Amino acid sequence: MFITFGIGIVLQNLALMLFSADYRSVDTVYSKMQIALGEIQFSLARMVMFLLSLVFTVALYYYLKKSYMGKTIRATMQNRTVAMLMGIDTQKVYVFTFALGAAITAFAGGLLLPIFYVYPTIGFSFALIAFIVVILGGLGSIPGTLIGGFIIGLTEALSGYFISASMKQLVYFCIFILILVLRPAGLFGQRGTEELGVK
Repeated sequence: MFITFGIGIVLQNLALMLFSADYRSVDTVYSKMQIALGEIQFSLARMVMFLLSLVFTVALYYYLKKSYMGKTIRATMQNRTVAMLMGIDTQKVYVFTFALGAAITAFAGGLLLPIFYVYPTIGFSFALIAFIVVILGGLGSIPGTLIGGFIIGLTEALSGYFISASMKQLVYFCIFILILVLRPAGLFGQRGTEELGVK
């Protein structure tokens, strides 16, 4: 994890050297379009991002549950030594999961481009939110992570509307602390989830 963090810092500074710290954006045909449902209006770009993220998450869940490679990933996560004894090339699994994680990150970045400004250090803010979502949902639980994302998203939106936009991070950090105190394994996680694999 520390190596990945270090690579992230190197890539961020490389992007800063090549592209400067200027904010950039991508304008699409649907970036500013709205969908009206009665008196409620939705951003089409956000709706597209939500639906594609949902489809991708469900597809990833079934890939990890049903495919051979998904089962080898789960087996390696549960017990690397036993997986090696069963003939699984764990080194290949690690390389594949790293590549899969990078592909998922690239996919998420592509979805966010029409909505958010892009700058070299933008990843830190999203990484922090992602960490909170995963801990909230429970390590190793994709459905838990999905529901945790819904909870944090609704918390951000409602606290920004009813309290203050500058206070929304404080609200979900308080929820995060409560979860760590009351249920350290997360809402859908179990103790020792790192040894159980993806549920």
